[in-house]
Order: sequence, then C-alpha cells, then structure tokens
Amino acid sequence: MANEDPDKSIRRRDFFRRGILELFKHADKAIEPVKRVAQQFDALDRGIGAGAAAAASASSYSNSSYASPSMPVSPGPWSAYSTEPVYVRPPGAQPEAQFVGQCCRSQQCVNVCPVQAIKIDYSGIFMNGNPYIDIDSQPCVMCQDILCTRNCPSGALQFTEAAAVKLGTAIWNESLCKRTTGDDCQLCVEKCPVGKTAIEFDERRVVVHGEGCTGCGVCQHACPTWPKAIKICPRDESPGSYGT
Repeated sequence: MANEDPDKSIRRRDFFRRGILELFKHADKAIEPVKRVAQQFDALDRGIGAGAAAAASASSYSNSSYASPSMPVSPGPWSAYSTEPVYVRPPGAQPEAQFVGQCCRSQQCVNVCPVQAIKIDYSGIFMNGNPYIDIDSQPCVMCQDILCTRNCPSGALQFTEAAAVKLGTAIWNESLCKRTTGDDCQLCVEKCPVGKTAIEFDERRVVVHGEGCTGCGVCQHACPTWPKAIKICPRDESPGSYGT
C-alpha cells in the first residue's frame, strides 16, 4: 500500500465521493414531501394563518422536481394519451398559488354544487382540503348561476358568469376516437352544454374551438373510449399551449 499510485488513490476517493453525493441527491427528493408538511406546521407554530401556510407549502412544491401546478391529486405532465384522471379547480378559481393560499376551506362551493361535482382534496398531493373537480367522476355542468362562485366567502373563487368560465380546453385525440374507425359516435358534441362555439364536427373529425371551450369536461365524461379520445387540458397545466 505504501507504493500505491497517488493518482489511483485520488480516483478511488473521487468515485466514492460521487457515489455519496448521488445517494444524498435521491434522499433529498424522497424527503421533499416531509419537508413540505414540516413547513406547514412550522408556519402554524409561528402564528401564520392556515391559508398562508398552505400557500407557502404550495410555493415550495411548485419549485420542486415534482411540481404540477393544476392537478391536486395526479402529478406529472398532462398528456392526451394518459389514463390518469384529470383534475381541475372549480369555476372562477384564482391562479393556483393564490387559490391555495386564499381558500378558507369552508366547503360552501361543495354544498351548493347542484351535481356534486366539487370534491375536497384530503388525500392527494397537497392534502390541504382545497376543492377540485374529478372530471371522469362528475364534470361541471355549467349551471346557470355558477353557484360555487357566488357562494365562495374568501374570494378564492371569483364570481364568474357562465360565458366566462374557463377550466381548461378539450383536446381531441383522433387515433383513439371511434369516428376514426367508422363509428358514428357523436356523444362529445351532443352533450356539450356550450354547443358549436366550443365543439363541432368537420366531416368525421371533431373540431374543438379553444376560445369557446370552457373545459367543463362533459365531453370527456361522455366519451366511451378508454383511454379517452377527448380530454381536458387543465387551464394552468400548460399555459398558452392549447389554443386559448
């Protein structure tokens, strides 16, 4: 050992040093969810309100490698081919970070929704009790008065007329659609509460008009294929990339 090549010894130490650094890098990712929960408790201990604590946690989350700005339960980038559920915020929701911090979790939006489309996120990524809509379970039906926005006590949901609702935009996947194989399925167009200003047929193709589509999800909910041939891209998931 006394005659060992110094360069070889240095290379060995460098190998182990890089291995240890790699180990700590993965450990840091694994501990990130624990760090976010600890931040919320620390903020509460220091007298910061629950809403502000949740906003701080959401801000930390959005800067992590797991960030997903608009889907409170299902992480990862949106994909028209994905079989993962699509989650959106209720009508009139403020931008995500502001919404999470401002929502007082009164559940008034849940109570007044005529079709019980709005659920509370108790078991998802954030686990902070904020409302969301699971489109495959029950889409927003664009009720005449948009009652959730009229009854929100905190302003996290801003009062919104039906014509101004924008939860996202429908994306049609031709390769998955029954019409591509000769079937005359018309459910997505027939069920749309908005009508031709949002979606219509061009011969056998489905055409979604980004400016008219509200992202309510009725078309996705009605679509009989799996994976869905038409899906909602949530409003904040990929800003500006889907024709809005």
